Amino acid sequence: MPNWKKVIVSGSDAILKSVTIPGSLGSTTFNTNADTLVFSGSAYLTGSTIISGTLDTNHFTASGLHYPTTDGTFEGQVLQTDAAGNLSFNNIETTFDTIYNGEATTLIKGTPVYISGSQGADPKVFRADASNSAKMPVVYIVSENINTASTGRGILLGNIEGIDLTGYTAGTAVYVAEGGGWTSTRPTGSNTIIQFLGLVTKEGNGGKGLVLNPGPATLPNLQTGYVWVGNGNNQPASVTTSSLTVNTSSYSNYALTASYALNAAAASGFPYTGSADITGSLNLVGSSTFGDTSTYESTHNFTGTVYITAPSSYANNYANNYFAGGLGLSIGGDAEVTGSLLVQSTTILSQVSSSFNYANDTAAAAGGVPLGGLYHTSGTIKIRLV
Repeated sequence: MPNWKKVIVSGSDAILKSVTIPGSLGSTTFNTNADTLVFSGSAYLTGSTIISGTLDTNHFTASGLHYPTTDGTFEGQVLQTDAAGNLSFNNIETTFDTIYNGEATTLIKGTPVYISGSQGADPKVFRADASNSAKMPVVYIVSENINTASTGRGILLGNIEGIDLTGYTAGTAVYVAEGGGWTSTRPTGSNTIIQFLGLVTKEGNGGKGLVLNPGPATLPNLQTGYVWVGNGNNQPASVTTSSLTVNTSSYSNYALTASYALNAAAASGFPYTGSADITGSLNLVGSSTFGDTSTYESTHNFTGTVYITAPSSYANNYANNYFAGGLGLSIGGDAEVTGSLLVQSTTILSQVSSSFNYANDTAAAAGGVPLGGLYHTSGTIKIRLV
């Protein structure tokens, strides 16, 4: 064939069936048939290429991958594969990481796992257990069954599909379970670590869940002298330790000051030593021993035996500060005084006599003192019997 610079074909019946262009990398053949152009071989394009019309997605491939012929639906979508050679624009719904199964058995899809060591560049994971702090916290949710000593994908954040969620309505919260796995009931163990995993978004067999996995529930730092207590909304609130009281006697041995020993009268061996200011009523049921001088400023009801072992100055303080306030002493049980009792007035006599005429026996016999009443004569205290 001549070394033509141009090939010109004219006429209604002129058809160019094929043109073969030899080259150092092989040959490229252009075949024409009606309005279809079939190209095979290698092509090097150094200029602009303009394609008008609709692309055939069955043939618009590269390296065996089928590319989309239109843009995505929303801004920010990325090109994703279905692992079958088909590419499409989609939202990023799930974040994965490659993990290594360190267990001796297969890790089942949906299993919460924690990290302990690594295998090469991959974290080595094991089944988590909320009741064992050494097996917490959860970092991944297993995305697919992973054989022992093998790698697979773990979900960091996003969706998990194709799991049995029969009986779990959409919106149900999911936690790491005690003993392993997950549960829709918040664990209650005293040593259990509470970790919220996510929410059910589609119930039933083949259900779907949203993995949030924020980590274990923790409290913020707490300053010295404060503790956490549950408030009316079942949420932790900080209070000062000085505001605490002991509501049952079984806790009285742990009281640091007397203000913590509310209702602790029946406790065995109340170990408090020091001064205590009591501004309200003090009700003692049972035997009580007072071994120091005390000041009382309110009403006290003693329904058991009262033992006073202090020196006479105790009675002075008691009389001066109790009776001087205009209050009476009411003892429902026995009163045993084992020490000295100093009475510096006729206060006791005034409570049992109907008269203040204690001058002599004549006054007593005349009815100034009732039978059984006490009266004073010749420097002594006597009782009228007749």
